[in-house]
Amino acid sequence: MAKEIKVSGKLIVKDVVTFMFYHNYSRWGGRLTALLGVAGLILAPIFLINKDILSALIFVFLAFAYIVVTPLDFYAKARRQIHMNPVFKNKMTFIFEDNLLRVKLYTGASQIAWQDVIKVVILKEIIFIYLQENHALIVPKRNFLKKEDYDTVRRLIEDKKLSIHKDKRMEEKVNEQENL
Repeated sequence: MAKEIKVSGKLIVKDVVTFMFYHNYSRWGGRLTALLGVAGLILAPIFLINKDILSALIFVFLAFAYIVVTPLDFYAKARRQIHMNPVFKNKMTFIFEDNLLRVKLYTGASQIAWQDVIKVVILKEIIFIYLQENHALIVPKRNFLKKEDYDTVRRLIEDKKLSIHKDKRMEEKVNEQENL
């Protein structure tokens, strides 16, 4: 990548909700809660047919809590963050370069070396650049001015071996094996 690619824009509630869903349901705890919600949907009618009303109500409650309340809670938290946090209210600018990522917010600017990035997750409409286990920069695909820019950034990320399936620990092991 010879040139730098500049991406600017504001986050919307959908972007933050997407991050929350990905971040929660990509871990075993989130998958377990989703499984409990589905199990509640399946088991509630079975217990209702067997006239075990109390058990059916418990499973309906579980399904409601995990399948309805959790997503609504994500949405409410995302709305609060977008409307209350000044970082999200203002335009963010990301400048992708070969060796680093520059981030400009209304509060100031910072530079992040690619080796300091834990992992990068590329979904259909959004990119998450993890700087810590629970902290990621959110870059929506819609903020790229040209499709070529998005493709170039995607190639840069792949060249740096920062993908959804590799984190720093895995990358270090691969590099150690290559040096033997």
